[in-house]
Amino acid sequence: MKIEFELFAKAIVESISCILNTMDDKAEEKVDVSKIAESIAVRALDDIKNVICNEELNDFEKVDEIVEILYKNNIDTGSCHDF
Repeated sequence: MKIEFELFAKAIVESISCILNTMDDKAEEKVDVSKIAESIAVRALDDIKNVICNEELNDFEKVDEIVEILYKNNIDTGSCHDF
């Protein structure tokens, strides 16, 4: 990923975070955080299932792909997968 895109993405996340932190109670009620998180989780699980079912990948490649999916979804995997 290009550094410009990463910086742009970070700026967007920070802007949205500021907006969410300043929302009043009525606006907060309109955002279904659980539904959004569930949708992201289901997509990630589907991606992981597709990796596991991919017969063209060896076990190491599957683990690497799964870790990438977790990174893509901002799920920290710790430092164990630092090859």
